[in-house]
Parts: sequence; structure tokens; C-alpha cells
Amino acid sequence: MLFSRISGFQRVTRRRVFLLQCLALFAVGATRADSTPKDEISQVRPFEAGDKICFLGDSITKGGSYHQLLEIFYAVRFPDRTIDFFNCGVGGDRASSILSAQRFRLETDVLGHNPTVVVVMLGMNDVERNLYRPQSENGATQAARKAALETYRTSLADLVRTLQKAGPRVIVLSPTVYEESTAFSQPEALLGCNAALAVCAEIAHRVARDSGAEFVDVHAAMDAANRIRQAMDPAFSITGAGQSWNDRVHPGPVGHYVIAHSVLTAQGLLAPPVSLPQPGCKVPGYPELPKALLDLGDERRRIAEMLREPATFRYAMAKEHLEPAVPENFLQWLNQKRAAAQAMRKEAPWITKVLDLIPREKKLGAELQNLSSKIRQTAITR
Repeated sequence: MLFSRISGFQRVTRRRVFLLQCLALFAVGATRADSTPKDEISQVRPFEAGDKICFLGDSITKGGSYHQLLEIFYAVRFPDRTIDFFNCGVGGDRASSILSAQRFRLETDVLGHNPTVVVVMLGMNDVERNLYRPQSENGATQAARKAALETYRTSLADLVRTLQKAGPRVIVLSPTVYEESTAFSQPEALLGCNAALAVCAEIAHRVARDSGAEFVDVHAAMDAANRIRQAMDPAFSITGAGQSWNDRVHPGPVGHYVIAHSVLTAQGLLAPPVSLPQPGCKVPGYPELPKALLDLGDERRRIAEMLREPATFRYAMAKEHLEPAVPENFLQWLNQKRAAAQAMRKEAPWITKVLDLIPREKKLGAELQNLSSKIRQTAITR
């Protein structure tokens, strides 16, 4: 059961009722990977030569590596295909926020790359995780949880339609898992949050089906892999149990491997089931790749994430109904924010970092393209 780890019969009952209500509202006729008839499972077309792929998401995309693993896989498997991969993640993002500032977030930040494919993965923030704190368990919270899921449903559907009208093919990924294991004590587990994300996965599948978009159930694959491994090793976590960065939210390298594996399996390029990597395997399907190739991928991922910082602040400016596309306006806005922070005797290291990055954006963008070329060349000659 999804709530088997929650102590206390009364709490378990309330949360089961909540989940059942949500499933009744959003997911009539369950479509999870483990219960879907084989002929109903979404098939995702592989990426083709000339594709430009934008990965639209939150911090799991911004700071993650699943898109970089996909780039390396394609370079090795299809060295004759030139495919461009763009990290378009922003920390804390959600579907409703994207729609509220779509002139920048969609038209400039995503569609400005002229993508042929947009991969959307949202939900971890949309679910409103704070509503699952133990002390927040009451009737009002139950209503707020349902409202958050309804907002996710309507916003994701609007977002997918907006993208499709612009032309690119849309692939919807379900959100990743929230780690609820009590094998480690910090941070406090928000019990019930992962069940709500499972509901988000149901919603995402329905939105994709109703809109004609493609779908990959990342949540089901990650949850299954996590549970199987934890049955053997309770201290394991797909978000990195025992690591200083483990916040129960952001997948570690193993988690991003599973995300990439899920996409490639849905594309028919790897055989099911989706599984955790074998020791030493960094890229799904290729247990032995040259260190030079993996290092190029790591460097490209690092620069791509770095370039997301100016975009993140332009997005914040757009949310204030200001125009970040004018360079002078953006610089003035950043300096005003830094001055305001300093007036309150607060440090503003991220703003300083962005101000330092802005003059280098074009050069770093060119370096990304150069690294992609090197990845393809190294894949050919490995």
C-alpha cells in the first residue's frame, strides 16, 4: 500500500481516503505501468537527426543529468545523428508559474531554441509538499491538497496545448519520486507526498493521452526500483540516502540514470524493465564507456546548469511583469535587487554570480555546442 509506512490507524485511514478521492477525480481507470494493458502503453518516438530538444522542468531538470545521459546515449548509438539538447530547467518551477510568465518562460526561454521536441517534467513543486507535514493534517489541508492537484491538472493541460500550438512534439514525463523511507531521520519525511506524486503521474498520463502528446511514467519506474533495492538495503535511497545533499526530493546520479533509462525504454531503444545501474555503469545500455567521453558529458552538464542562472533571474523579473529581454533593464533590475539585499545586510551571492556570468553567456553557449561536437566525435572514435 502507498501509505504502509504511516504510523497510526487514524492517520493511515485519512490519507488513504484522500488518495482514493484524488484517484477518483483524476485517474478513473488506472493507467500505471504495472496495471496498464500492454497495447495501451504509450510509445515514444526516438529522437531523429536534426531534432532540437528542450527539457522543460524544475530544479530536477536544471541541476540534473538525465538529459545529458540521453545525449551521450544517442551520440554512441546514433553517431550519424546531429541532435541538439537544451536544459530549460528552473528551480522551484511549476506548470502554473510557467503559464503566468509564458512570454519569457515559453516564448523566449524554450521556444526561442526553435525546438522540434519539448520534454516536460513537472509536479514536484506543483504538489505543494509542505501540505504533507505531519502537523498540517486536518480538513483544510485535505482541501488544499486536492486544490493543488486540480491546479496541476488544468495548468499542465494548458501548458501542453500551448506548446503543441507552437509546433514541437511534446513528451510528458511524470514527476519523480519523493523519498519517504524512515530508515534515515533527516530531513523529516513528508508522508503521503509520494502518493500524491503518484496521482500527479496519473494526471500527467491522462493529459498526454487527451492531448495526443507522448508519455513516460518516470515515477512508476523510480518507485519500483527504489522499493526493490530498499527491500535488500534499507539504507539505500534513489535520492542518495546518507549523502549530505539528500533532501528526499532531488534524485542522485542513480535516480537520473533511471529517468534516462525510462525514456529510452519507452522509445524502444532499451529492453524493459527499467532498472538501477550495475556498478560502474553511468549511461543506460553502455556499461563501459571511455572516461574521456563521460568527462565531456559532465563538463557540458556543468556549463548548461551554469547558464540556467541568468535565465532563472530573467524569469523572476518576468514574474514581476517586467521585460527582461532588454539587457539594460535586466542589469538595472539585478543591481536594484542586490542593493536592496545589501541594505538589509544580506549577502546576494547568486546575483553577483549572475552579473559575472552575463558577459560570458554567448561564449559559454558556443562552448556547449563545441562540447556536443566533441561528444559525438569521441563516441565515433571510442
